[in-house]
Amino acid sequence: MDGTLAPLLLLLSLLALLLYLRRRPAAASRRNNNHCPHPNPVLGNALPFLRNRHRFLDWATDLLAAAPTSTIEVRGALGLGSGVATANPAVVDHFLRASFPNYVKGARFAVPFEDLLGRGLFAADGRLWALQRKLASYSFSSRSLRRFSARVLRAHLHRRLVPLLDAAAGSGEAVDLQDVLGRFGFDNICNVAFGGV
Repeated sequence: MDGTLAPLLLLLSLLALLLYLRRRPAAASRRNNNHCPHPNPVLGNALPFLRNRHRFLDWATDLLAAAPTSTIEVRGALGLGSGVATANPAVVDHFLRASFPNYVKGARFAVPFEDLLGRGLFAADGRLWALQRKLASYSFSSRSLRRFSARVLRAHLHRRLVPLLDAAAGSGEAVDLQDVLGRFGFDNICNVAFGGV
């Protein structure tokens, strides 16, 4: 009798676990109003992700467009981890400005990105983030940004664009202005965003 009872108890407990996992995501989804694209109770969103890996950005865009709030929740396998993706400006404002202290990044984010981001504004939490944001706001005031952009523009005009056009005019060579001005604009934007003159 013991030999047949153990497999039956194991089967019943697995069935109860599967039923619990199947109901839990649906209840959580109703509670927070985030659209969760067809989560598997055991594998989370791993199967749809693998099916759409060749068109991941299009797939994610389709999911965000289909979600009522333009926000989706993604679940990891075995309930280990979840994430939120949004295309809703109000939600982005909520995350990044209005309620930023409620969304702590912690060591799980900061450690892998420390070489890239350091301990600056994008990796900081709490009071350190508030202090760095305040300091950065002085650097990115509209007046200082305008001055810096004008300096970068002047430097690119005198060092690159005007000499290129002068050389082309002197030689009688045809110039694709759309390409030249596109590169000029891109170079200016990159220099303003990432530094350099």
